[in-house]
Order: sequence, then C-alpha cells, then structure tokens
Amino acid sequence: MPSLIIDTKGLIVGATSAGVRDLHLSPEELRGRQYPGLDARLNLFQWKGYLEEIKKAGKFTYETDLATGKDLLLPVSVSLSFLDDELVLARFSSKVEPELPEKVLALAGKSLAIGFFSLNLISRNWTLSEGGRNLLGIELPEDGTALDAALQSLADRTTAESWSALKAEVRAALESPQTIRQTIILETGKGTQSLEVNIEVFGNALHATHLVGTLFLPGQQQTEVDDFQEINRFSIEYSRDMIFWTRPDGSISYMNHSAREMLGYPIESLPSVGDVSLGFTDDVLRDFWRQLRQEKYLEGAFELIRKDGSTFPVYATINYLRYGDQEFSCTFSRDITAQVAREKRQKLTEFTLDSSTQSILWVRPDGQVDFVNDTFLAKTGYTSEEILNQDIVKLVPEADETFRQRIWDRLRSENSFKFEVEFRKADGSLIPFLATSNYTIFQGEEYDCLYLTDWTRKKKRDQFIELAQTALDEASDCIVWLRKDFTVRYLNDTALDLVGGDMKQWRGKPVHDLFPDLKDVELRSGETVEFGLAGRDGKSHQLELAFSLLEHEDDTFYVLTGRDVTERYQREQKLSDAYQQIEELSAKLQEENIILKEEMNYNFDINNIVTVSPKYKQVLRQLSQVADADSTVLILGETGTGKELLARAIHRLSDREDQPLIKVNCAALPENLIESELFGHEKGAFTGATARKKGRFELADGGTIFLDEIGEMPLMLQAKLLRVLQEGEFERLGGTETISVNVRLVAATNRDLRKMVAKNRFRADLYYRLNVFPIENLALRERPEDIPVLVKHFLRKFSRRMGKNFTSIRKEDLSQLENYHFPGNVRELENIVERAVVLSQEPVLEIPLERAEVGAEKNQDWKTFDEMQREYIIQALRKTKGRITGNKGAGRLLGLNDRTLMSKMRKFGIEKREFLV
Repeated sequence: MPSLIIDTKGLIVGATSAGVRDLHLSPEELRGRQYPGLDARLNLFQWKGYLEEIKKAGKFTYETDLATGKDLLLPVSVSLSFLDDELVLARFSSKVEPELPEKVLALAGKSLAIGFFSLNLISRNWTLSEGGRNLLGIELPEDGTALDAALQSLADRTTAESWSALKAEVRAALESPQTIRQTIILETGKGTQSLEVNIEVFGNALHATHLVGTLFLPGQQQTEVDDFQEINRFSIEYSRDMIFWTRPDGSISYMNHSAREMLGYPIESLPSVGDVSLGFTDDVLRDFWRQLRQEKYLEGAFELIRKDGSTFPVYATINYLRYGDQEFSCTFSRDITAQVAREKRQKLTEFTLDSSTQSILWVRPDGQVDFVNDTFLAKTGYTSEEILNQDIVKLVPEADETFRQRIWDRLRSENSFKFEVEFRKADGSLIPFLATSNYTIFQGEEYDCLYLTDWTRKKKRDQFIELAQTALDEASDCIVWLRKDFTVRYLNDTALDLVGGDMKQWRGKPVHDLFPDLKDVELRSGETVEFGLAGRDGKSHQLELAFSLLEHEDDTFYVLTGRDVTERYQREQKLSDAYQQIEELSAKLQEENIILKEEMNYNFDINNIVTVSPKYKQVLRQLSQVADADSTVLILGETGTGKELLARAIHRLSDREDQPLIKVNCAALPENLIESELFGHEKGAFTGATARKKGRFELADGGTIFLDEIGEMPLMLQAKLLRVLQEGEFERLGGTETISVNVRLVAATNRDLRKMVAKNRFRADLYYRLNVFPIENLALRERPEDIPVLVKHFLRKFSRRMGKNFTSIRKEDLSQLENYHFPGNVRELENIVERAVVLSQEPVLEIPLERAEVGAEKNQDWKTFDEMQREYIIQALRKTKGRITGNKGAGRLLGLNDRTLMSKMRKFGIEKREFLV
C-alpha cells in the first residue's frame, strides 16, 4: 500500500515504492519535504492537532488531496498511526474515480460496433477497447504506457482541422467539465472515413481527473448513442457525488448509489425532498422552483437528513431540466463535513490568535514581518498595513543583521527560548516584552513565531524592589527579618556593620545568636525594648528594638527595627545623674524638664494624625495595609474622632496620591440636590440647570472620593451609588451617555448601618459593598494617653495663630482632661484648648472646665456584658496565640466547650487580626 514515514515535526523521512509511484516524486524529492504542504489542505498547526488525535485513538483517518510531481492533486484517503515516539506512518489510497472495468469494455466492444476509452489524468494510465483499436485501424499496446506515442500516431492520421477542433473542445472541458461530441476525419487502411467521438469529463472541486469516451461510425449513431447512454448511466450511478432527480411536487425520481448509501435509503424506497433536505417546507419548495425556473442553475451549501435523523452539510449544484412538459431538477451534491470542520478550525485558530492576551508575530529569517495579531496592534498603536511585510528593525531598534543572525542560530539549534526585548510603539516610546521565540516551518519556509508578554509592570516592580532593597540596605536603622520559628531571614547592611559577618553566615541562625540579651517575652510583647549589645568594633552599643508582624503570601515574618541609641542612652544617664543633683529646683522647672523629655518621645504620624496610643497605632496599621489595596474602606466612629483625617491619610498613602481627593458630606447636601452633586447634570435637566455640570464622581476620576456621613444618603440614590461601585459607570442627571470612571471610595459614618439595614433604611447590598474593609476609629476616651499629646499639639497651633507664647500647661488641668468623658471627642478637645488660649493671659496655660465636665469621669461609659465577654475572649486568644481548641486552646482557658467558644466568636464578630497582631 502507498505509504510515507513522517517525523513529529511534519518532515517526510521515507516512502514506499508504491508511494513514490503514485505521487510521481522521487525518494530524494520526498525526503526532507514538509508533509503539511504536500497535503494541500493541511498546515503545521493542523498537523499538531492530528498528532494529538493519534495519541487519543491510536490512529487518525481523513480524506484530502496530495500534490503530485505532475502539478496535479491526487484525491486520497489517509490513515495515520505512530511507528514509535518520533515517527508516524501515513498510508494512503487513491480516491480517483476508477477506470471502466476491462471486462465491461471488452464485452461492449464485441457486441457493438463501438469503441471505449478512459484516461486517468493523474496517473496518465489509459485504456482503449478492442473495438476502439479496430475503428481507429491502429495497433497499440493495451497497457496504456505509450500515451504520448499513441496520441501522436492518431494526430498523424487525422486531418489537421478536425484534430485542432477536438483538442480545443478537450481543453475547454478540462477547464469546465462538460460533454464533448465531435466528428473527426480519419485516414485508415480502408480509406478516409468519419468517426464520431463522445467524451465525458470527471473531476474534483479543483480540477479534472478523468476522461471517459466512446467511438462509433456515423451510420450506427442511434444504436451506439443508446449504448453510450447506458455507459453514462453506469458512470452516474457509481459517481462519487450524490446525484438526485426531483420534480416540482417534491418527489425524488432518481437517487444514485452514492446518495442512497449516504442517506441510508434502499433503491426500492425513495424519499421525498422534504425527507432529506432540512427546512424544505411547501412554501420553501415553491420559492425554490420559482427561482430555479428563472435562473436555470443554482448552487450553495445545504443540510441533508439521513434516514436515522442525523444531518450533514453538502455543497450542491442544481440544474433545471425540461423534457416535453415534464420539469426536473438535477442536483449534484458532495459531502463537505470535513471542509466545514476545517474552515471552523481555521476560523477558531484565527480568532484565538487575535483574541490572545499575548502579542504574536511571525517573522522570516530576513526580518520581514508576515503576521501580527490584534493584541500587538492594540499594544503598540500600529495598523497592520504599517507592520506587515516590513523589516523587524522598524519595531526593534537593535534587530540589525548581526542580532537576527544570532537569534536564528540559536532558534535552529534550540527550537524555542525566551529573552527580553524592547519594541518601539507607533508614538516612538518603547515597551518592554518577554519574548518566547518558537522555530516553525510552514509550507517549506522558516518562521520565528514570537509570543510577547507585556513586561512593563514587571519592570516597574523590579525597579521598586531594587529601590526598596537599596532603601533597606542604606537605612540608618538596623532591620532584621525573622521567620515564624524566630530564625534569621534577612539583615540589612546597617545590621551587618554592627554585628559583623555576612548574610550567608547569619541566615537560618536563631535570633538569640544575633541578640543574646533579647528575651522571648520582650520579643513577643510587641513593645519597644532597649538592651545592650557588644558590637564587632568591641564597643558596647545600646539598641532600641521595635517588633512588628508581617504576613506575605501565606507566610509570616517578624520584623525587628533597631536603632543605635547609645549616644542618647549616655545622655540620659548623664541627665539622670544631673536630676539627682537638682531635686531642690522648683516644681515648675521639674515640669518643664519632664515635658521636654516627653516631647523627645512624641510620635507624629501621617497627615497631621497625632498619637502615642498603641490602640490607635493599630488603627493606623490597618490604614497602611489597605491604602495600596485600592479596596473600598468604611470608616466607623463617633462624631469628632477624625474620620476625615483617616480618609485623607488613605488617599495620601495610595498610588492615587497625585490625583484629586473629593469630599462629599452627604448630611450637608439637600436631598433634591445630592444626585446632581454626585453625578452631575445636563443642561435643562431641571429648573435652574442652565449648563452642563460635572459631578463629584467625574471630578474624582483616577483619584479618591470621600463620602462622609454615608448613612444620611437617601434610599433612592443608594442603588445608583451601588452601580458606580460595581460597574464604574453612571449617567448624568437628565443625560443618556454612560460615563465610566475609575474611583476609589472611602466612606465614613457615625451611624450603625447594620441596624439601618434591619429597619430598611439602608440597602443591604450597598452595605456589604461598602463593608469590604471596615476601620473602627477610636473615641478619645478609649485612648486617654493621647490627650496630653493632642493638648500640646493644639496649644502650639492656636498659640502661633494668636501670637501668644505659653511655657507650660497646668498639671492639674491635664489631669482633669484625662478624666473627662469627651462626648465630642477630638473636636471637643480642640475647641476646649482654643477657648483656653483665647482666655489665658499667663505664660502657664489654664484650661477651665465647667463643673459638670470636671465631674464627668471617663469610667462612666459602662460596657455591656457582651462587650466585656468579647474583650475577655480576645485576651484569652492573644494569650494562646490564636489557638482555639485543644488542651492549650482558649476554650480550655475560658472553661468553655470549643464549639461554644467558636459560636461566641461568630456572634461577637471577632476577627483574626484582633488577637494575632
């Protein structure tokens, strides 16, 4: 059987003698040739798909056309199977219409004064019956091996005029298959005589493949034509195409063998047109015949129905025929299932390439760009006309001849590799890509198939990482990262300068090898501690060490930040000695010294947030964690706690710092104007709208919008706000244009939104959309240690404003403020200090409080039983380091069942960060 041996890359490595014979190509011409390309309907991508099909089923069979050495296509059926892991066996058999059987020709030649001949245009094999040789009066070999000699002999014995006319008819029929009827004048041994020649041309969708004809004397024309018609009927019955004869009433008067076999009907039971053609109703049938009578010829793709109900696509040509008063349609149909599948695969391939998130280019060895997908065009701003058939050096400035040669040498040896490269965009700027080069041979030509991944963000990230690494190494503080088991993960250069050695030496060592005097209890407490350390310089250093927790990619690290405070420590020791000598000084001087010392330790945080409270620092830690996340933040807290300061801090710490921060006080806007303020309006949207106005969301595009007192927003606007948060789009009041914005939302309220949701005064879906990252802002009474710091801050602020100078604050006044409940929180404290600055005339500030204020103690804010339970559970979880169950869990410590404890945690909304930080 004709066979080829092909490797998995699609290269032919061998062929059988039968394969060489049928393809009319020598073994040397076949060896090394791409099988995709020899197969006229196959490309390299489809070949990869065929290999996958063989792996699944063991073999893969399909029909196609193979290119022969005579520039003709040979219709074949191909069966593919693996010989081993690297080689594929392709066996094929010809699908060309078979020649008329020799016995039929011989029988017809003996019983009729008629000759028969057939010619296979692919193999050039031909057959001439005995009757044909007698009529032509020539002796020719029967095996048809001397076709050229036979034709020359016949031309020599035929008049030039009739021979030229016959050749012209045959050429026309090869271009457009048709029946040839021609009379030739032939010189025989019996003298000059006329000979009638009839030829039928058969072929595939691309070209003619076969000629079948008859020869007879003119006097025997009628009988011989009848016999010829029998031959034609034989050819039609066993034609590869499905042939139907139908009538206007929808009945089928004839179906050939191919049609009956394909549709599943026996010869004695012919169906109607409606049975075999999908959608052929009576109305469609009438319209079909009206069009066929008018145009005489129709063609197109249709769906046929088998007897079992399954369908398949065909391409049909339909001819109008009329015999007397009878009308027929003669339909030639061919199954195009494989063609439709190939076209679908081709469209899917093209769609996949253009829809890929990666940019794709095909480049020849000479640098010419042959293909580029839509993703690349969108990334770079070019049009396809500006890139296709252009030199790659237009896109890659460094891609000169030397660069290309280096790439192709490596590509031919490795087949695929990755490298980084910069492409020039249409606007002249450069964009970095990670390029994956793939060696591909398509239709005998080499290509570099480049898959490009946009490397812009990665480059920026690498730059930020490099900058961060430099900042860490050059920081004046010692920075040490520990793993969960308290072994060393990283030391910066400052720490290495202090302790000596290098990173390799210290990595994996216990922290106590690094800091021998550091106690576990100090390390876990989260407080700043001081201890002595002998440096590599032989001197004793005093370190101030701060401990914090960092979680990254499901891993936990402890970060120790140490500052060398040796000089400060020595100064403090000297001051301590001096304090003992000046105890006799006045209380005023002592207070001023104490205040001065405290001011040395004041902590000022971002955006004018002043605090020394560990509790409030926890709030700021939450703030710093969410700032870069771009998530929606809901700030909860009482009036006057400084929710707007937190919102501004979130904006300043985020990537949107350079963009606007737009503030909207929902409680301060009238209900009938809040929609216009938020979303804008078009001219004429309502009375007084004399011009278009942009809303706050439009103004905040790219930045942050702060919705203060979100609980006061009317219900009718909450749905529109929810759409902006979810979809990032809205319409102006009175407008139809959809406006898209990229806005980060920070909301604040002093209301209990959960209770409002329960009372249907606030949308539940909006609440859950806002409550992505809630931050509970502490009341001033919950951080009393900040009261002295804030008093001094406000004192400096109002002193500068009013041109006054105060040396200190009465100690008893500070004590009274620390015991005050502060229902108005920081805002009330600010007002109290401002009033005191206005009223005070002495260098020592007096802060007068009303009697009711003095008597109000911060302890009057009694906690509920549930609040006390919640705090106690959190304390127990902190003590057990977050462990809930087991002998060492918080449940055992509290005397509760583990399931009861977990239920209470869900009830009180206790989150992990509350007891692990």
